[in-house]
Amino acid sequence: RSTQKPPAVTTATMADPGGDYFMVRARPELPGVSQHTARRWVVLHDTSASRSPTELAAQTRFLRHLLRELDEADRLSLIAFDSTIRDLPGGFTRVDKLDLSTVDDFLAREGRDHVGASNLGAALDHALALLDADAGPEAPHILYLGDGLLSTPGDAPRKALRDQLAGTSTPRATFVAAALGDENDLPLLDDLATATGGLR
Repeated sequence: RSTQKPPAVTTATMADPGGDYFMVRARPELPGVSQHTARRWVVLHDTSASRSPTELAAQTRFLRHLLRELDEADRLSLIAFDSTIRDLPGGFTRVDKLDLSTVDDFLAREGRDHVGASNLGAALDHALALLDADAGPEAPHILYLGDGLLSTPGDAPRKALRDQLAGTSTPRATFVAAALGDENDLPLLDDLATATGGLR
């Protein structure tokens, strides 16, 4: 019995009056172990005055769907914010250990008034501090649910947000945004995602 490793790619041809045939047989090199990277998520749920009840409900539905899709071993912390910051008690929790009814109650309670300005800078500071304090082995990610509309106009606040996330040499966390609603600052969210290798 031959122990020689078969070639990765073999080809064959066959002539035919109606047209020649060419066959390729490929043997891909598949990894022996999963390439999944475990992640830590801080979810920023924007409840500011620019968010309507319909948009807040859409953010809740998006998060509930996401929780079904994330790897069960990923860990997640949830923050509601406008001009103030409120944490879901419990800190970072494995996705498969989250109490979904508690998550729903928190989102409903914290989004009930949807008043105040959107202080995204303070929310990002808080999210980064949580990720730094936990210092787990998982890749740090920040998921923003909202419209990206800042209460302070101009380029300086936008650059400050980008610098917060990008760090001095490597991004402090990967920024992912789900822009939900009719009015969004998509250029800002795209900029933050691009600066950290994330997506919008």
